[in-house]
Amino acid sequence: MILQSLTIENFRQFYGKQTLEFARGADGRNVTLLHGFNGAGKTTLLNAFVWCLYGKTTPDFGSPERIESERAFAEAAVNGRVDVRVALHYNLRGEEFLVERSQTVQKAGESEARRLDQKLKMWKREAGELVAPAGDEFQFQQRINQMLPEGLYPFFFFNGERVEWLAKKEASQEVERGIKIFLDVEIYERSLKHLRRDVAKELSDELRNLGGDELKSALDQEALLKQAEEEAQARKSTIDTNLSSIEDSIVAIEQRQAGIAALAEFARQRDRLKEDQSRCEKDIRSVEESLARSISDDGYLAFGDAALAATAELVVAARERGELPAKLKPQFVTDLLEKRLCICSRTLDPIKDEVEVKHLCDWREKVGLAELEEFVSQTSAGIASLRQRRERCFEELERAQTRRSALFAERTSLQDRLASVLDQMGDEQHGEDAHALKVQLDGLKKKEIEQLADQRRTVDEIGDLQKKLSEIGSKIKSLRVLDVRGALIKTQKEAVEKIADVLEEIFDIQKHDVREYLSGQVAHIWNDAAIKPYTAGVFDDFSLSLTKTVNGAVQPVHGASTGEKQVLALSFVGSLVKRAKENLENKAAAAQMGLQVGGEYPLVMDSPFGSLEDDYRAKVAQWIPRLAHQVVLLVSKTQWRDEVERETRPRVGREYILELHTQKKGADRSIVIAGTEYPYVVETRDPIEQTIIREVN
Repeated sequence: MILQSLTIENFRQFYGKQTLEFARGADGRNVTLLHGFNGAGKTTLLNAFVWCLYGKTTPDFGSPERIESERAFAEAAVNGRVDVRVALHYNLRGEEFLVERSQTVQKAGESEARRLDQKLKMWKREAGELVAPAGDEFQFQQRINQMLPEGLYPFFFFNGERVEWLAKKEASQEVERGIKIFLDVEIYERSLKHLRRDVAKELSDELRNLGGDELKSALDQEALLKQAEEEAQARKSTIDTNLSSIEDSIVAIEQRQAGIAALAEFARQRDRLKEDQSRCEKDIRSVEESLARSISDDGYLAFGDAALAATAELVVAARERGELPAKLKPQFVTDLLEKRLCICSRTLDPIKDEVEVKHLCDWREKVGLAELEEFVSQTSAGIASLRQRRERCFEELERAQTRRSALFAERTSLQDRLASVLDQMGDEQHGEDAHALKVQLDGLKKKEIEQLADQRRTVDEIGDLQKKLSEIGSKIKSLRVLDVRGALIKTQKEAVEKIADVLEEIFDIQKHDVREYLSGQVAHIWNDAAIKPYTAGVFDDFSLSLTKTVNGAVQPVHGASTGEKQVLALSFVGSLVKRAKENLENKAAAAQMGLQVGGEYPLVMDSPFGSLEDDYRAKVAQWIPRLAHQVVLLVSKTQWRDEVERETRPRVGREYILELHTQKKGADRSIVIAGTEYPYVVETRDPIEQTIIREVN
């Protein structure tokens, strides 16, 4: 997708019709820059893109229903109409499109408006003419969603000052959903739902009428179990979301505590104790794993001493009786008998020397002890080794138990010290705010424990339901049906369930591969931009992660700054853009599978530098233009200063000022761009504010 131009008409601050064109990457200049004072319309422009494409606005856009220009509405007569339009001109895979969304607002009174339905139009350039493709508004919207699914727009059109929400635990479900849509792995999820909820249910309903009472009962039971499992999965999802929200709230409160001067030292102690707790828990897990391995490998030897001693005694007794070592070998006696020779080499007559032959046969029976001797010899050698292993096992277990006891004691001590620090942080002598924060924190931790208990119960319930479903499924397979058609339906149902199982496996593999890829890319981009030696990535639950190593133990970073979260979120966005481009390059393979995935998408970023320190600002300004083939930056004067201008200026291909006109006295402001001064805020006698888009030449 290559942006050509955006035309807005009577959209919020932008009165009348105004157009801006975008840099398209000529000579490496792929950045379109828009300067705007606070309130000039930077967020409004961002929402113009979103509204045009999807008919909605971002969550931080106030009063989203009032998109019409205040000035145009004021100028309209009662019962008159104001037309609001946004048109986006872009290229997609070599084809040129124009999408326009409009809404008519009727002025029912001086401050009363009646808003009519939105209208969406689309044109495609063919032979130099704009031609409306066949289809209706629904189909036009589908085309837009195929180009960039609605669930993905927050990753490409976003407010940089709020992008750190992606780094919050509670955003993990949104991130996962976006990734699945983005890489079209959601097709597997949709297929699973269709197969299990619709096709399998339909076949079960039909089969119910073609089987006996036992089969009907089993199918009814299966349906109830499936419904119960869906409900349990939904509860688990809600609990997971609640836990993520609680965790983020706890972190936010702890950050507020650290910001209170009287609590700053306590906060540092708290953080150190938490890190020590995390390290201690890891050490306990390591010791317990070592204990488990020792018991698994050598634990049986603890009960083998009697058997080992008895075996040794049997060997000694056999030696004392002269049975060991064996005097003769079995094969030696067999050879004598076959040759009819005595041990003294005299020839034996089977009839005359019957007694001697019998003696030799008796010897052969006795010399079977030689085989025993071989086994006893091996066992005797092994007894010493086993006894040594037994002693070592006891020593290792004793050391591990001692170490574990010490770690348990340390954990208890850390818990007590942490509890003491937390109590002191909530002491009223530090102020009402400190006490109130402690009360909030205690309430959140109580809720967290309750939610964790609910989570454990729900997980156990899901496991139990799945076990029962497996059992009832096996029973259904074993039950007979009444006729040939019933047998066919039953076979079809089993096939559908097998296909669903395979799709689920493919879906899980795809998700895992995607997460691994994005985690690696996030880590790479973070390492290039970040200052601290943290490690960034994507956790299994698709939440963005920051970890650090403390005393050899990897621990999550608690209380990351807003700037760090912003850089982490931007790293994730960058990894998505990179994967999209790679998917486009591999589109031939995707097309063979019938999938339309990937593409080059622009980044439209409102205030991406607002919460960043100077070093981060320089780094982010350096690599943002490299994240996408087109970047639209909406910045204030302070956000554009110094290192941002130095790093970004060579990549700017188009530049505009959002010139704010306001009636406030003495509001005039100017901005210097590349050595030239331009109006930035203009005092006007007009009672209604508006913004005019001025291109910088």
